[in-house]
Amino acid sequence: MLWSRKPVSIGLIGCGAMGEIHAHAIARHGGARLRCVFDPDRARAADLVRKHHGVRLAESLENVLADRDVEAVLIATPHNLHKPQTLAALQAGKHVLVEKPTALNHADACEMTEAARRYGLRLLVGQVMRFWPNVARAREAIAAGRIGEVRQVIRRRMMRQKDAGRAWAYDRKQAGGWIIQGNACHEVDAVLYMLDGQVARVEALATRNNPKWNDIDELAVLLALESGAICSLSQSLNCWPDGIDTVIIGTDATITLSEVRRGFAIDTDTTILGASDGFGEQIHDFVAAVREGTPSRIDAGNILETMRTLDRISEQLAEPEPCTQRAVHALA
Repeated sequence: MLWSRKPVSIGLIGCGAMGEIHAHAIARHGGARLRCVFDPDRARAADLVRKHHGVRLAESLENVLADRDVEAVLIATPHNLHKPQTLAALQAGKHVLVEKPTALNHADACEMTEAARRYGLRLLVGQVMRFWPNVARAREAIAAGRIGEVRQVIRRRMMRQKDAGRAWAYDRKQAGGWIIQGNACHEVDAVLYMLDGQVARVEALATRNNPKWNDIDELAVLLALESGAICSLSQSLNCWPDGIDTVIIGTDATITLSEVRRGFAIDTDTTILGASDGFGEQIHDFVAAVREGTPSRIDAGNILETMRTLDRISEQLAEPEPCTQRAVHALA
């Protein structure tokens, strides 16, 4: 068993909301050990250290990377820091699990993936929905041909967030646009993972609703996959009641995902799947990748199509053509 060996010693970069979630996931895993943490907000880092016995408070990123006992780092920082911090960690000889999105664009994600290959190290990306029970079950059912050939996917992520929970999320230079890089990166990735798909065409529409977001906060995306399937993704940061649901229509049957991550049905055969620990499973994959060299569903190379698609969505939304005119084009 993995945890019968020496635990993987991990340095945590970023002690905000996601950093704290990852720290607890590491603490729950017998094959991992949180060695040290760093955050520019020293008080926040110190608070996390107080919650985890034996963890060192590092003075800087460089201090973490210079620690010979640190075999791997987990990066949970603003999106614009993912690339430079990942490249620095890889250059220092550390394996990396970086929060999603991999980076702010596809080119940077490719550079990071290539760097990991060049250094002979593992780079995983925190696309946690790949571990959700109903997403994983849907992928298995589709691969087994249980619904025939997929023809259409409809996925909605409707949320009413009081706030993003992090000040930098409102800054496009740091976050890359919260509804795209904060949320759509999950939804695009979940669909491509379930269908094992490649995107042939992208159409995107967006608008602004609530001024607090200082950016687009309502998003509609249409994907045409190389398989011939079509997919519509609808997202809102201002909808109540909130929730995530999916319909996958095949030539023989239909899959419905509900209850956020646990509801799964093929036609009228409905199951509520067991509770999941997606972040714990991510750490398990990370430990296995470092200790055993095993493939992971969240290897950075597996996420590149998601990053390419997010670029194409952003490019569509950057076009100066009026929203209503693009809608006509999309339907033509």
